Amino acid sequence: MDEPRQKSILRRRKEDTAPTQFKSIHSNPHNDFSNDEGWLVSYADLMTLLFGFFVLLYAMSTVDREKFAQIQQAAATALSKKNQVISYPTETLKTDIVAKLRESGLNLDDITVEQTHRGLKVSLKAEAFFKSGTTKMSGKGFSFVNKVGSAIANSKDLYQVRVEGHTDSVPIRGPLYPSNWELSASRATLVVRILINRGVESKNIEAVGLGASRPIAKERDQAGRIDSSALAKNRRVVIEVSVPHKTPSGS
Repeated sequence: MDEPRQKSILRRRKEDTAPTQFKSIHSNPHNDFSNDEGWLVSYADLMTLLFGFFVLLYAMSTVDREKFAQIQQAAATALSKKNQVISYPTETLKTDIVAKLRESGLNLDDITVEQTHRGLKVSLKAEAFFKSGTTKMSGKGFSFVNKVGSAIANSKDLYQVRVEGHTDSVPIRGPLYPSNWELSASRATLVVRILINRGVESKNIEAVGLGASRPIAKERDQAGRIDSSALAKNRRVVIEVSVPHKTPSGS
């Protein structure tokens, strides 16, 4: 046998005795390593998971018709109330007092009339009503407080009245008023006596002296200097009028 033929026979024998797995990998052009469609399995799993997720969301979002109707009604009620005009129990009294204020001849800046959640609040600047450091009331101030008392007494509503006396923090010295507490209490008591004399029932009214404990303005600036205008704002008498157990309607 010639040498080339012998080499060919030996090569064939080696190929026949090679491991099957090794031959399949190198001889099969469609083996696993060259398969371009293997990603479809992972993609199908992902789609299945997403489908289950959205089915769960849909099941959780099933609308309760009764609850939806309640929410819809509540929203409609809230929107309708938004356009309503709030009516306060003391609104008529406020109109009456403002009219009397314009007739009084007093400076409109010396008196504030405002509605609060508690009722009506009438603030009187001390300078316009009292002589400094005393309870002596001016003629115009006395006339106005009289008219306020008549308006409260003649109202069909049973009002609760609270009169507060306030001062600034500047100390006061004297035999009659040893401190601002006595001065604020005396001014509040004087206003209460006037209101009672005009017909306000004594069981529905009270006087409170608060001294300088409730300021509405800072009395010193950033440099520590006294602000005279702030002192004037803090010296006041406040008449609060409310209707027990009544709240603003339309709110």
